[in-house]
Amino acid sequence: MPDLLSADPEMTEQARGTSVPSTVRRENAVLILGMHRSGTSCLAGSLQQAGLFLGDVVTSSAHNQKGNRENKTAMKLHEEVLIDNGGTWSEPPETIDWNVDHIAQLDAIVASYAQDRLWGIKDPRILLLHDAWAARLKNPRYVGSIRHPLEVVKSIQARQPEFKDTAELFAVWHTYNSLLLDLWAEHQFPIVNFNSSAADYAQQIETVSKHLGLVATTTDPSPFFESALIHQDHDERDLPIDIADLYQRLLLAARGTSLASISR
Repeated sequence: MPDLLSADPEMTEQARGTSVPSTVRRENAVLILGMHRSGTSCLAGSLQQAGLFLGDVVTSSAHNQKGNRENKTAMKLHEEVLIDNGGTWSEPPETIDWNVDHIAQLDAIVASYAQDRLWGIKDPRILLLHDAWAARLKNPRYVGSIRHPLEVVKSIQARQPEFKDTAELFAVWHTYNSLLLDLWAEHQFPIVNFNSSAADYAQQIETVSKHLGLVATTTDPSPFFESALIHQDHDERDLPIDIADLYQRLLLAARGTSLASISR
């Protein structure tokens, strides 16, 4: 499908990584996608509570008391692949190649999930490495999470003060979210807006749960959602034009706007 939404289609296609052949093909997979510090942990935890199997994931950490809900083995592998290709999560390499050892590790991770139940995996780096994952999954399903770019940048800087250059973090945000929007254009999956009230977020989780065939146990606020992290007093004039434009397109996608309308 032509890349209708990215500001830089060639860079986006390279960043998604190469499709690595595999004999492993797992069904019933849900890929939980989004930029770092964009509510993906909250989304993953909420879906886990609704019955999505995540496996052995981080349930508590110094920076996230409720856990980032990531498979540590997969997260470590993803970062190794990026480093071996001359990049990191914050400096995605232009091209991504997988060596034999990394391919074997990825196959083992995928094979560790049973095929007879709906299972999910969450790591923002999957956006950079999507094609290798997709080659191992039969009809994967997707959900995404977005957050105001200023909040993402401030959250990263609060956790990692070494990231002083706001413009560079905006560029990272743009790379990840361009990939997210490209995948949404291909697959039309639900995107949750983290910048929501507790009640609205609970409603979004209920909608996504039903979409996946899960049962949201309640419409009360998710125990993973913290209203204190959300701020609504943003001045869009503080955003670079390309960031503001992409964010508006993501908001439209999250509202279920048609692809034709967003592509105009």
